[in-house]
Amino acid sequence: MLVLAAALLAGALLYSSLASVYFYRPLSEVPKMLFHREDPDLKSVLGTVRNLTPENLSRMTLATTVSTLVMPIGKRKFVDPLDGIVEHGGAILTVALWIVIFLIAGWSTWRNGKNSGPLAACLLMNWLVRLMLYTSFNPHEPFLWLLEFLPLLLVFLGNGLNKSGNNVWILISIGILFLLIHNDIFFYLPYRVYG
Repeated sequence: MLVLAAALLAGALLYSSLASVYFYRPLSEVPKMLFHREDPDLKSVLGTVRNLTPENLSRMTLATTVSTLVMPIGKRKFVDPLDGIVEHGGAILTVALWIVIFLIAGWSTWRNGKNSGPLAACLLMNWLVRLMLYTSFNPHEPFLWLLEFLPLLLVFLGNGLNKSGNNVWILISIGILFLLIHNDIFFYLPYRVYG
């Protein structure tokens, strides 16, 4: 219970400071702004239950599961997580490898549910709460939230793959190699600032 209280306090403090900087408001106005937005453009789009549509939830689910590791590459990369992936064979292979790795981690977690069930349940609940929160807040820029989900994915993968056989590590090594090449070619190099 103490951990939950500490997490809520840390989250509230972090959100308050980020909202203060992002919306150019004093820290004392953040709680009021959270529940009552004065800007009509923001009020109609951000933080509403109307954002919880199947399309927005689908976009955010793809972003939080695929684009957290495999950087998007299309013209609408920051809005549509799979845009452009199907046009490049290496990108398709990278996504496919990581889907297989996730399925192996999920199967291993399921098979060893007695030992890892509570952790998997906590990770899943954390992911679902974040998914609903960020989809309701701003589903039109899912790229903003990806770093929030990376620790969840890494813990899930580490927990599941730790219980898998030794042969899985060859697949993981190949997946990491493809991931590094993909992210370097399609994300790092195009956005690198030469100076």
